[in-house]
Amino acid sequence: MPEVLRCTAPTAVFDAHGQAEAGRRIDPGDICLVGERQADGLIPVTYPVKTGTRRAFVRDRSPFTSGYRIYNQNAYGHIPYPARGYEKATVRSGGCGVTAMAMVVENLVLGMLDPAACASIALSCGARVSGGTDLRRLGKALCSRYPMTMSVTSSVDALRACMDRGGMAVVNTGGDGPGHKGIFSSGGHYIVLLELEDVQAVVADPGYYSGKYQKAWRKEISVGKNDLLWCRLDRILADSRSRDPAFYLFERKVTA
Repeated sequence: MPEVLRCTAPTAVFDAHGQAEAGRRIDPGDICLVGERQADGLIPVTYPVKTGTRRAFVRDRSPFTSGYRIYNQNAYGHIPYPARGYEKATVRSGGCGVTAMAMVVENLVLGMLDPAACASIALSCGARVSGGTDLRRLGKALCSRYPMTMSVTSSVDALRACMDRGGMAVVNTGGDGPGHKGIFSSGGHYIVLLELEDVQAVVADPGYYSGKYQKAWRKEISVGKNDLLWCRLDRILADSRSRDPAFYLFERKVTA
């Protein structure tokens, strides 16, 4: 079975006859679908291009490793993301939603979509609102552009079923509330649920910063390589309990 892997170095691609394709390559950080080596020594690969994805071949699997393309909104303070009452806002100050969705598109369906481009789409489709990002509207716009589907729910069973089928989820966390201290943020915040195994989840936090998870009420969150987080599912559920919907579920679109 092909594996979803991350490219770590510039990698040449070849056609079905083993001839190098001039002017084409896979770039570091690209998320690719990598198959097994064939009898002719070539390895099939599907990789992202500006118009979608492209199929080709590589000669070596060594540039590919398990992992994800992770984006952080704090790197996009130069990208305007204005809303009524927040005319000077940027992706850094208000773009956790577009940063989360950029990660979903790139990691789930191999699309090329960084937070700046995702912010532009959100602004053009009316998904930018004073409270942040209307993820239902942005998700609908992105599903019309990329081969994925969206469902919206607060059901934990639906969340598990989506993840079991290889999907991803954006979780709508509510922050501080009566008797609860926000794990991922003191206010509303979107995070990306990348993997779920039983009670343990792998999470990407668009608003991660050094020391964030050293605070006393967050220390049970483990920070790993590339700033990925490991967290118990019940902690995520507690953080999203005040939100409705709590989960935006995304899956690859099934084509005949």
